[in-house]
Amino acid sequence: MSFRRIYGYGNNPREAFINTKINEIGHLSDQSPQRQKDIKLFLNKTRVKYIQYDDPTKLEIELFTVHNLDKLKRKLTSFEKKCNIKLRKYFGIQKLNEILRIYNKNNDITIAFKIKRNKNINKYKFLF
Repeated sequence: MSFRRIYGYGNNPREAFINTKINEIGHLSDQSPQRQKDIKLFLNKTRVKYIQYDDPTKLEIELFTVHNLDKLKRKLTSFEKKCNIKLRKYFGIQKLNEILRIYNKNNDITIAFKIKRNKNINKYKFLF
């Protein structure tokens, strides 16, 4: 999984997902070739896996840190251990494994979580 993300606004994750896709279609030609490639990957997504987390500002980096721990051939760093323990405790092993399966594969699902709530609209981050 690379470190690709996109932000969207809506009352719920699905609404933000649709609004973001419409916005990105409209601005696709204004982007660099690499960004166009990334946006096209996002536009291929058709489903959203919404995740609630107690500290959404850290969720992206924690997922990125633990997404490939089982393939490492070295001893884990203290930060990797801390992230792994924290995510397992919060989500449970089964749900975390499900999230990591989505995060690690190029499929039709994007991971979404709320990063900011305003009175009328929410801001979501989509990882793909």
